[in-house]
Amino acid sequence: MKEIYYKFAPLRITWLIMLVVIVFLDIVSFDAKFLLLICFFNIIMLVFAGLVYAANRIVNVVVKNPAPWWGWQLLLSSIVLYLIISRLLDSYPANY
Repeated sequence: MKEIYYKFAPLRITWLIMLVVIVFLDIVSFDAKFLLLICFFNIIMLVFAGLVYAANRIVNVVVKNPAPWWGWQLLLSSIVLYLIISRLLDSYPANY
């Protein structure tokens, strides 16, 4: 069971590194286009994680319950998308 859990370790580590990079870029206020590029990478990672999760549920490779980091990944992705959307909205001038 632990071997199956540790198969997901590269995905979790990559995701956490990406979250730290996004928060750092948000603090130092880099260009919004670069954050949008990271947003697409975030979506690709979530789609890949969803495919892995669905494949494990269908084939029943993993134990009956889902991976414990799945809920945290969705929570962190919502925080990241909020940061990116707020940065994109701040980058455009108001139309009044």
